Amino acid sequence: MQRTRLRTGILTVALAAMVPEVAHAAALPQDVVQLTTSRKPLRGSVTHRDDNTVVFNPYFSTHAAMTWGVDRLPRSRVKAIHRAVPAQEDFWLRLGKAKGSADALLQLVGFCKKSHLRTQQWVALEWALRAAPSHQAARKEYGTSRADAFVKRDPLANPELARALDAWLQIADPTARLARTKELIEQFDLPWKSSWFNRVYRSGKQPRGTTHERKLSMHGDTIPGVYTLFVPDSYRPYRPAPLLLVLHGGGRDGNKVIGSGREALTLYIQSLRRRDFIVVCPNALWTPWAAPVNEPMIAALLAEIEALFNIDRNREYVAGHSMGGYGTWHYGPKYCDRWAGIGALSGGGSNGFKKLRDTSTFVYLYHGGNDARVTPGDSRAAARQLLKGGNDFVYTELPDSGHSCPDSIVDEMLDAFARKRLTIKKRLQVRTRSSFLDKPSKDELQYLGE
Repeated sequence: MQRTRLRTGILTVALAAMVPEVAHAAALPQDVVQLTTSRKPLRGSVTHRDDNTVVFNPYFSTHAAMTWGVDRLPRSRVKAIHRAVPAQEDFWLRLGKAKGSADALLQLVGFCKKSHLRTQQWVALEWALRAAPSHQAARKEYGTSRADAFVKRDPLANPELARALDAWLQIADPTARLARTKELIEQFDLPWKSSWFNRVYRSGKQPRGTTHERKLSMHGDTIPGVYTLFVPDSYRPYRPAPLLLVLHGGGRDGNKVIGSGREALTLYIQSLRRRDFIVVCPNALWTPWAAPVNEPMIAALLAEIEALFNIDRNREYVAGHSMGGYGTWHYGPKYCDRWAGIGALSGGGSNGFKKLRDTSTFVYLYHGGNDARVTPGDSRAAARQLLKGGNDFVYTELPDSGHSCPDSIVDEMLDAFARKRLTIKKRLQVRTRSSFLDKPSKDELQYLGE
């Protein structure tokens, strides 16, 4: 599952934790509890407090119903409680609220300067220019000539360019489309190569919504892969989108695999309709997911999706429920240099904790405390190891829940994913990294064409 790294030249920055004295790697908002009996604070989530008791969750879950692993502290032992939001996490929270308002985004620029988030500062400025291309303060901060060039080339900042690209996508004749491509490059001073335009056009022809039983094209002559695909209506092939790989649950009945990508999507679909994830749900060729026969299929599938859709490679995630949760624990740590986050729902794991920590890969865990089909023991053990290792993670266990997974948990996981980006060599990749910018591979040309 190796892939070519993006060419250099995109601004990145190594982000140090902004919360003082934090030994834990968690980049989530957290409560810091100072005790009267210790200088070392507790870090996690305070889920309840009153005059007598403070309920503290060291696994960073904010759910008050969770009882496993939770500490009930006498109020007399608690000296102080304050909320700490790491700056890099706070940036995404603030950005989500500020989008559409150039003035609010300029305030975010000030926050980035104060917090020494240099790359995020430029990202906030670019969103300010998208919100108001002629905003004088934003243009001055960005640099007037640089702002002019950015607005001219960016479809979100330049409605004329967006309309021109949408119209270009409707040109069926290859000769006419090539001529119009040259005109667009000259008119808007576009930096994209012919391979980018070819991929964008091909991607524009892909169906929106849900497609079931889609056959794998990449290496489809040797790998009998089938998958379910969800593409949001908001997808535009000239804008990179996040990717979510979903692994289904189930098992095996003799030689028959129980479970499918079609079934897996139903767990996520309500939450996905409000978001911009492209979602791919393959059918396992054999169970469990860690079976060697599945690995080349997953690799070919991801390569196919990155060639057919404009994927932001800094926002790729893998999640699964039940058997898919165990599969997530296989593919997540093994290829942690690919994922910005992984989510294991009602399925545990026992490996890869250090690799996940070293790559700053976020881990979201959930289990029902009353799950008789897959008991929470493995998830609890994983949560303990993640806590011990200082990983960036959340573990939620709802005591009255069984094997199913509530929509609210899926919402919470996807909200957390939306604030997570890939880390490469300890550098957080804040900007988008389009899969359409790389040189087409031999496999892409062979199986998908130009």
